[in-house]
Amino acid sequence: MKYQTPPKHRIGTSRIVSIYALFGLLWIYGSDKAVGWLVKDPSVMVKIAVIKGSCFILCTSALLYILISRFAKKLASSNTRYRTIINTAMDGFLLVNEQGRFLEVNEAYCHMSGYSEQELLSMSITDLEVNEVAVNDVVTHNQKIKIKGEDRFIAKHRRKNGTTFDVEVTAKYSPAYDGLLVCFLRDISERKLAEQALQYERNLSMDILNAQPAGIYRIRVFAPETWKKDAWRSSKNAPHLIELASEPFCKILGTSKEAFENNPGMVIDLIHPDDREEFATKNEGAAIHLNEFRWEGRLLINGVIRWVHFQSLPRPLENGDVLWTGALTDITDRIKAEEAKNLLETQLQQAQKLESLGVLSGGIAHDFNNILAIIRGNCSLAMIDPANAGEFIPEIENAAERAAELCRQMLAYAGKAPLVQASVNLQSLVGEMVDMLKKTTPRNAEIKLDCSSDISLIRGDSSQLNQVIMNLIINASEAIGTEQGTIRVSLTEMTITAGHPENDYNGKAIPPGSYVCLEVTDNGCGMDEETKWRIFEPFYTTKFTGRGLGMSAVLGIINAHKGSLQLQSQRGQGSTFTLYLPAEKNDSVHEIIVPPITESQWRGQGTILLVEDEEQIRHIAKTFLEMFGFTVVEAANGKEALDLFQKNASDISLVLTDLGMPVMDGYALFNALKQLEPALPIIISSGFGDADVMSRIDHNEIAGLICKPYTHDKLSTLLQSVLESTAPTLRHDNESSRTGK
Repeated sequence: MKYQTPPKHRIGTSRIVSIYALFGLLWIYGSDKAVGWLVKDPSVMVKIAVIKGSCFILCTSALLYILISRFAKKLASSNTRYRTIINTAMDGFLLVNEQGRFLEVNEAYCHMSGYSEQELLSMSITDLEVNEVAVNDVVTHNQKIKIKGEDRFIAKHRRKNGTTFDVEVTAKYSPAYDGLLVCFLRDISERKLAEQALQYERNLSMDILNAQPAGIYRIRVFAPETWKKDAWRSSKNAPHLIELASEPFCKILGTSKEAFENNPGMVIDLIHPDDREEFATKNEGAAIHLNEFRWEGRLLINGVIRWVHFQSLPRPLENGDVLWTGALTDITDRIKAEEAKNLLETQLQQAQKLESLGVLSGGIAHDFNNILAIIRGNCSLAMIDPANAGEFIPEIENAAERAAELCRQMLAYAGKAPLVQASVNLQSLVGEMVDMLKKTTPRNAEIKLDCSSDISLIRGDSSQLNQVIMNLIINASEAIGTEQGTIRVSLTEMTITAGHPENDYNGKAIPPGSYVCLEVTDNGCGMDEETKWRIFEPFYTTKFTGRGLGMSAVLGIINAHKGSLQLQSQRGQGSTFTLYLPAEKNDSVHEIIVPPITESQWRGQGTILLVEDEEQIRHIAKTFLEMFGFTVVEAANGKEALDLFQKNASDISLVLTDLGMPVMDGYALFNALKQLEPALPIIISSGFGDADVMSRIDHNEIAGLICKPYTHDKLSTLLQSVLESTAPTLRHDNESSRTGK
């Protein structure tokens, strides 16, 4: 193997030559001077010169031997160390001239390439490069390395057996190397394979993420102490960076990865203005407490509202930053589907409710005919015998009360008012519905009512609860069919404890608590297992024509009231439906029932603004009010009443108004008067029932509510309650208060 003398050894050689030259000069010059001073005989001087030359040769030879021996030992030792280092290196070593010829190689590169040392020393770079390169290209590259001083690059070499391997080459040039390049080569084949495998996994992961309908993302949220005041409210001060964003994530937001890189906080700008504060508050809380982040809200993308759901989990880092990895889901279609489903269910409930009125229409018409027969008959008797008319008038009044009660029940059932949560006396509700259905259902099905005393109030909507009660009883009647049967309706209170759990129809545990339980049992045809499982499916029916309210809608109403339902039934042995409705706490507000009083017991004073578009009803009401001692200001619609109040505000102490009127209805008048005089007591007189009124006016704002038709005594009682009571509690006449509204 050819060996190039290292620069250090070259310096040692120069030192030996210098010492030898200096010693020779000093010896010749010094000895010649000394002989010239001591000897004057030329012959003697010749002899001395010969002796002196011989001594010089002996001394310098000895000196050269010593110096060269020492230098040779150091050189051999240095060469051994050099070769040991080169051959024990894990990386390959090449000493290359400007043309790319190999002048020296180590064992590591021999092992890499499969060639022997002698074979490699007869080769050049062009023999090993997989990509064919010309000698001129090698020379050009080497010259560039000389200019730069060093270079690092990747190359692919060919082994002796024909296979290839990747190497990372580090080449260095120094003028001290006589124009040679020192190259170290590292076999990176395994690293390349690992990188390729890693890239494959990354590509696979991104393909999986991009194939998901949800947008996957990862953001780095900086430590909270670095946030600015409006960190989560402005994209300019967004406290995070986007580290990963899948294609669906960008697609949902209607943007690109490049846009995120330029503006990491652009998501904040996309949040709907009405939802931005909630989004910011939830982000702040999640970042501080490091709990799961969930947010559902609206984005405003190019003027179009999209509903989305964010969900992510935190991974804290040592520097205080937190990595949040999560998913963004576009739920716009789901929200629209839910809205459409709710609308369809509402329409279906209303349609089924109106259809169920067909079941009642015959019985109601029969009942009304009987009532009209009583009224007309007594009117005829009064006309025939005017002297005894006082005996017939109470019968007419009782018949009118029966008709009014029937109208109230039908309005409560057929009303379209939304869910109105109020205190409801379920005992009264069930009693009234049973009384009405006894007159309208087939006589072969006997309805028996068993209600415990002192049943607690519940919180709910009486109109919807009426639908449920009616549906269960009608279904029970139809299950009995034409045979003789019994429908038992019972109402009790029950407390469920954790130690004695109850399960609903689906096996789900009913939460512990106090409940009012409504149970409807029939001894009709019953249901098989398949029917029991499917009865709560939308649109499922076992009848040729629909009757009552679908059981899926019944279940929806019960769920809306935070209640539960149990079902027990066997084919041929009847069915039992048990409803669990949460009882109100003891501190709940109960309805106030004021006992009737006679005219002689109470008289009022002051001015009342009476608003009623029906002239006959207005005349009757005005007569009642004047009999009570009031001065009455009349108005036929809301606009006229508002003008009168503005002119006589200081005199008017109370307003009694209808709701359904032309020009300006009672709702608009109520709001206008409350804006002018918030403390003004206003009594609502309506024929639509409490539920419809409560759905549009806060019951705390109403001084009193009286249902048409009303009597002299009922109006007197309500007026006294409103004007003399200091409690700001909504007052009802006796009849409407029985429903607990």
